[in-house]
Amino acid sequence: MSSPAHTADIHIFGVRHLSPSGAWHLRRFLDQIHPEVVLIEGLADAHDLIPDITRRGSVPPIAILAYTDSLPVRTLVYPIARYSPEYQALLWASEHKATAEFIDLPSDVFLALQERNVASHEPHDEPNEELADTAEAEKDPPTLEQRVSLYQRFAQKAGELNYETYWERNFEHNLSDDSYRLASYEFGQGLRELDTDAPRDASENLVREAFMRRRIRETIDAGTSPDRIVAVVGAYHASVLSAEYEPMSDEEFASLKRRPSKLTLMPYSYFKLSSQSGYGAGNHAPAYFELLWDALERNDLHELPARYLSLVARHLRDDGTHRSTAEIIEGVRLARTLSALKGGLAPTLMDLQDAAVTLIGHG
Repeated sequence: MSSPAHTADIHIFGVRHLSPSGAWHLRRFLDQIHPEVVLIEGLADAHDLIPDITRRGSVPPIAILAYTDSLPVRTLVYPIARYSPEYQALLWASEHKATAEFIDLPSDVFLALQERNVASHEPHDEPNEELADTAEAEKDPPTLEQRVSLYQRFAQKAGELNYETYWERNFEHNLSDDSYRLASYEFGQGLRELDTDAPRDASENLVREAFMRRRIRETIDAGTSPDRIVAVVGAYHASVLSAEYEPMSDEEFASLKRRPSKLTLMPYSYFKLSSQSGYGAGNHAPAYFELLWDALERNDLHELPARYLSLVARHLRDDGTHRSTAEIIEGVRLARTLSALKGGLAPTLMDLQDAAVTLIGHG
């Protein structure tokens, strides 16, 4: 396999979908490559919404909403934050007069897949052999390792309490050139090797990846030199977009089931972007990660702990509880010490929260 620097002469940049550092590194990578075309993992038929997404009056968080135009109504939401790598890729393309295109499955196919997934969970009138086998297997309770998600196991191996902290400590704070792109590529490959998703989820990913390779091939066939293309996709998909893997054929594309759909943009919120809302690709604290994005943009990541803890103290003061500047200073020192104990480059949100509880909240 060719190196992650450019897969099949197409530059591939694997990201986490809500990653400030991913967005920051991606913009610098785009400045370096200066591509003619930026291909982005997103609903292929949402192309006409790109000018509305990037116009000055559209203030993230926003989301692309796809919905079926007949009953039963199915919906699909594609959220975008200001620090989403995909959003910053769209902005970069608009600012530099490059072409930006979405390359994931169109919404009518995604919605048909969603309907299939819903149908697969509906009760059956008669048991069949497959269901009987499943019932037999379920007599034995799953082991602890089976109950813990793959992402959580990564965190545990690294000595972190949760995946959010693992990701932030290992991916969000390293500003060295190419550090994020190379690390996320290897991380995505590792996920694929260890992934034990249900066959339904695995097959959906295979269909999506074949379609993305098809869109890449179409862009090249349309006359764009491969080295003038950058593809921005989830890290999980980055290693399988090379030419050694077959793109989706015309016959395969024509055979995909569809539910006629419509698309629009909608306002969104920090809560809906968070994993607490049930959003599987969300994070615990979207507002905090926007603070991290602002710090990266100002080139003052070192000052983020002081800013975060100052905001905590400000909210307490607004509620009538006085907190001194000295407590904030000591909180910053404690957060940096906690980070150093884990070998981190900067305090994570968990480090900052622990420091806030200990020094500002007095335990």
